[in-house]
Amino acid sequence: MVGSNLKIGDIVYCNTEWHIGEKCEILTKQVYYSDDKYYEVHSVDNYGTFSCNNKNIFANKNEAIGAYNENRNIKKENYKSNISTISDLIKFAVKNMYCEEYTDYPAIEVVKDKAKELLGVEFEEE
Repeated sequence: MVGSNLKIGDIVYCNTEWHIGEKCEILTKQVYYSDDKYYEVHSVDNYGTFSCNNKNIFANKNEAIGAYNENRNIKKENYKSNISTISDLIKFAVKNMYCEEYTDYPAIEVVKDKAKELLGVEFEEE
């Protein structure tokens, strides 16, 4: 992480859910959303503009990718710690199948029906 002393025009590398080690130019002074600090950045690589949390801005691409991988591994370990049975695993998979307009609701219903039929897994009503 490069800290909060960035200036407009600085070149940095950003991580978000959709960008990993994205080369960007700082466009604005630091802004606050709730308690978090963000910069508006312009992607040098893909020509889009987005907000990047201060803690996800890095001086070089390798540092950004390393931080992304570390955070990803922590998230995976947290997920794993909450799955200890087949029922937990199926419920986790179904819960994470929802993806806005790309959600295949009939497929989710089939998984729930078959999980109940084959394994006795019950889902709470949503």
